[in-house]
Amino acid sequence: MNENDAIGIFITIEPVTAGMRQVAADMGTFYHNNETFPRLQFWQIDDTYFDNPSALKDIIRLPQQWLEPMRKTERHFTDTQMTLLRS
Repeated sequence: MNENDAIGIFITIEPVTAGMRQVAADMGTFYHNNETFPRLQFWQIDDTYFDNPSALKDIIRLPQQWLEPMRKTERHFTDTQMTLLRS
């Protein structure tokens, strides 16, 4: 992989600014299986994702097989310490 193969997804809880969008546009695109995708993308984490994790496929433009499998995750927004559950 060389620097021309690099892609990135910036994950934020804050809204994406016009300046951030311009930086992403300036990064250009990459090609995979005859499709073009943005080289830099942003994902603002909000309620949409927790209600419907599959919505991420509409937010992030990556080859479909890269986003599989998707499953609904549980919310954990409390002020208490959580323990990890083993499956």
